[in-house]
Amino acid sequence: MPHWRKGYRCGNMRVTYKNLFSAEDTQTLSIDEINEAIDARLSGVEGALPVPEKKPFQTMSSKRLAEGLHYILYYCPKCEAEYCIETQGCTIRCSACGNEAVMDRTAKLTPVSGSIVAGEGTVVNWFEAQVRNEMKSLSDDMQPFIEKVKVRTPSPEPGNGMIESGSGIMRLDPEGWHFEGEISGEKVSLFFSIESIPAMSYDHYDNYQIYHGGNYYMFIPEDVRKCLKYVIIAELMHWRFSPKVLMTPGIVKYN
Repeated sequence: MPHWRKGYRCGNMRVTYKNLFSAEDTQTLSIDEINEAIDARLSGVEGALPVPEKKPFQTMSSKRLAEGLHYILYYCPKCEAEYCIETQGCTIRCSACGNEAVMDRTAKLTPVSGSIVAGEGTVVNWFEAQVRNEMKSLSDDMQPFIEKVKVRTPSPEPGNGMIESGSGIMRLDPEGWHFEGEISGEKVSLFFSIESIPAMSYDHYDNYQIYHGGNYYMFIPEDVRKCLKYVIIAELMHWRFSPKVLMTPGIVKYN
């Protein structure tokens, strides 16, 4: 299923692959050289892979192609409102201005009369517009992002997963992430530098996650719709403010 949909759908997938390292490479390359090669392959900057044999693409019909897109597209490219995106069936719509588009079987978003879509009407184009909008707020004298959050940490009992263990205030500024609050009944002050957090993982409408110094934290903002926003901002701020960038450039350009 697409990233924005839940569940599973059976189908065929075309894959093109080639070896990244030879047996000799693994013996002679340094760890940094291996990591750089992996980053280059995953980001696509190293060049195109071999062209596979041409075959007609297959598409799958569905009556709910766009449902769930609001989990990753929270910004309207027409009125620039946030968290007003709704999806139903094959339609994505902004409740603030009525901007509306319909997704077809090729994942193309076509605007209805009077509406607009970002770029050529792909989910990637829309997401890039969302990223560019977030870039506007980043500067050396920017106002910090401040949010009340709850915290989950690993359960002390093996096999019990993550448990809610505290709450506090998260502040994000050009230096990094600052948490002041209580975890497991103790007052704590945590700091995660911009350089140490090049990217974040997250769960839709639930939490964003930081793994640092051998410790794993899930932070749940008061408005859980902001989870992806903070994930985007974290990566942008790493590119903008980190003295050493630890990410390989990908599809979205940050500078």
